[in-house]
Amino acid sequence: MYSIWLNMRQRCLTPTLKHYHHYGGREISICDRWINSFENFNTDMGPRPFGMELDRIDNNLGYSPENCHWTDRRTQLNNRRNTIRLTFNNETRLLTEWAAIAGLSPGTLWSRVFQRRWPLEKAFNKLARRYPERRVSLTSGRSPKPGSDERYSPADIAQIYTEQNGRCVGCQSHMQTSGRDKYHIDHIIPLQPRNGGIPGSNRPDNIQLLCKHCNSSKNNMSMEEWLSRRTSTFS
Repeated sequence: MYSIWLNMRQRCLTPTLKHYHHYGGREISICDRWINSFENFNTDMGPRPFGMELDRIDNNLGYSPENCHWTDRRTQLNNRRNTIRLTFNNETRLLTEWAAIAGLSPGTLWSRVFQRRWPLEKAFNKLARRYPERRVSLTSGRSPKPGSDERYSPADIAQIYTEQNGRCVGCQSHMQTSGRDKYHIDHIIPLQPRNGGIPGSNRPDNIQLLCKHCNSSKNNMSMEEWLSRRTSTFS
């Protein structure tokens, strides 16, 4: 527990740390109750469950009892990918939306940007150089017409279901592959965005699985707008 507390402080308070720009550099802070007191941190979080890691519920807020919980590695990475925003050519979008535009899976884009620390231009366009027919112009914002390009298949859906560990991207509830609680297929970037903007595609990299409730709630909103509304609703 003590090492977890120390790592939290270093991420937010030590500019020379390799990943400081993802934490302190983004003004991610530590609450007054925890910043100088391991005892308070230990009391509020309780014993660390086996295999679990410290995670912030809202990736854009700091470390505090209200915004932290224990979670497994897969859920933690999913939280990062679904809430982190990237700015490219003065346009800010969710990582999941940029991934869909670039023809990448969110996990691949996250790895290139935050683990390999590639420049965004390189991270976005590497797949496009290998498959020129799938290239999307990130500079001009042009993309194929909705439904005009490669469509996802049942095999793609099965793979996405496995990657999501059978859980809804929105509420993390478990979804079934059939029956009443079967997953619902959602376009990360809608085919017909309600507020205009670049339309999404039917490619597998623009598909995610939601439960019935979250799919109905998101409708044709972008991920950024939907998550923003969810945050304001629960705050």
